[in-house]
Amino acid sequence: MKTKTAVILQLILIIVAVAYSLYINTKLPEIVPTHWNWKGEPDKFSSKGLTLWMMPITMPIMLALMLGLPKMSPKEFSIEPFLPTFNAIMMIVNFMMGYLHFVIIQATLHRDFDVLKWMCVGMFLCFAMLGNLLGKVRRNYWMGIRTPWTLSSDANWIATHRFAAWSITGTGIVATLAILMGLNWIVCLSFVLLSFIAPIAYSFYLFTREV
Repeated sequence: MKTKTAVILQLILIIVAVAYSLYINTKLPEIVPTHWNWKGEPDKFSSKGLTLWMMPITMPIMLALMLGLPKMSPKEFSIEPFLPTFNAIMMIVNFMMGYLHFVIIQATLHRDFDVLKWMCVGMFLCFAMLGNLLGKVRRNYWMGIRTPWTLSSDANWIATHRFAAWSITGTGIVATLAILMGLNWIVCLSFVLLSFIAPIAYSFYLFTREV
């Protein structure tokens, strides 16, 4: 994804999030839930300002990071060789924030809204999309499976991230389908977390074979 395209799409997303907050402002009570326990029951409350503006403020920061991090990277860990992939990943992360913004407000408006289920659906799909791009990420300071073994070897980095692409993408898709079919979100999340741990173990395994 070209930087210009990523910037335009994220600016549109930010404008939509801000407009939604302004639109929904009068419909929210002054005190709203801001945290839910593992059962999906609200257990912390705050002023509606936090719910309305936390994500719309964070999203421009992510956009600024997308533009700034490539310029802050040392030459030997340059983002330029995979800049389109970097831009796409940052775009997906910002889209996820916009999605969570909508879900949290819906949970505030509707007490019977299954907030944990829909948070997980969004996160699992996000992981699947991110995983699909990991195979194109090259050694850098900011993203990827950054272990001592991947950072010390291009071969280890590439092999680990190709493995992670299959692991995280596949698990993200399966977990999304499973939670939509009614499987407990904790079980689904556990499998997704394992898909992140597996590439770390794989990078060490590759390292032992190289030694």
